[in-house]
Amino acid sequence: MDWELNTNPVDVVDVGNLVPSEVLYEFDGPRIFSAQSPLGDLLCFLADDDGAVLRFIAAPTNPDILAKLKDGIRSVRDAIDQPWVWFVDLGYDGQPRAAWRGTLSDVPADALPEKGVMLWPHLEPFFALRAIGDGLSEGQVPMSVVRQVIEGATTALKKVANAVFDDAKLSGRKAKTIRQFYDLPTLGFAYNSFEAAFRLPEGQQAPLTGMVDETATALGEIAQKLEQALNWAIEISPDEMVDALPIELLEALEKLVPPKSGLVKCIEVRGRMFPNAGVPYRLTRDASTRVRQALREVRASQETITTVSGLVREFDKDNFSFTLRETDDGKDHLCRFPSEFYDELYEAFDRDERVTVGGREALKTGEIDVSLASRK
Repeated sequence: MDWELNTNPVDVVDVGNLVPSEVLYEFDGPRIFSAQSPLGDLLCFLADDDGAVLRFIAAPTNPDILAKLKDGIRSVRDAIDQPWVWFVDLGYDGQPRAAWRGTLSDVPADALPEKGVMLWPHLEPFFALRAIGDGLSEGQVPMSVVRQVIEGATTALKKVANAVFDDAKLSGRKAKTIRQFYDLPTLGFAYNSFEAAFRLPEGQQAPLTGMVDETATALGEIAQKLEQALNWAIEISPDEMVDALPIELLEALEKLVPPKSGLVKCIEVRGRMFPNAGVPYRLTRDASTRVRQALREVRASQETITTVSGLVREFDKDNFSFTLRETDDGKDHLCRFPSEFYDELYEAFDRDERVTVGGREALKTGEIDVSLASRK
């Protein structure tokens, strides 16, 4: 073996032969499987193979851990990262040669599964955001960074989904609830520096390839628009700034790029939603400068800051939007609002009370992106 174990040896009889109960991943033989042994139920991971001996990490497990591993809720590394594990050397004849007890800290990093890697490819994160910066390690990540990553992911996906949703309405396609495309279940967090990963809702975790329903079509369009925006932010040169993206995509990027100061110096975006799922899009502070410059120029010509009062009508609970009618400026406005305003605005709708909203108004459509709201 390429690495020696300096930990407590145990009798191989206590471990048993590690006969697979269920093979979870196989390539030239079982590489990840569950097994029953005198020590109890074990999850076994092939960590090394020198051509004569197979070295497995055997971690205590139970049906709950195995179910979460197979559902994509826990990564392989999380599943075997138990308070103690056994290291078992098996010959190619399946007979145990030696065994030790220890922890994953006794294992070289290159012999362990990568952090966040799931059991099967289709369980990999649909969308993930990683904040990179000095000092962002486990136990040291400030709440502000956690909030930045979560809100950045949610708001960026929402902006792009809204753009796809509006395009669908203009083309006469059936309107869909867009919340399912941005309020995604959280797959987990990793401290490398700090990453939040998200999966598709239950029932949509199958491989995207071959999906032909409306949901898959919308997911494909969201991914295409977001990829277009990311490539623009990374590759655009100062001389090409005049060819800015649509404002919705610039606003999505605004939520993804790192701040100009603080701990976070770079943001990486990755996931199965993109054609090359394993290669992250890397947004630096240079991208932040380009995005904010383009957004200032576009907003100056396409938006205005507004405050308007009226009655809340056509309240859309799923998509966090409503139409403001009987307004003091004489126009109807489609208003999109953040989730924290839901209770206040719904109560105004239910009680037929006037509200005042403020935010950015699109000059072309009159749509308002609400950033404040109060009842009369």
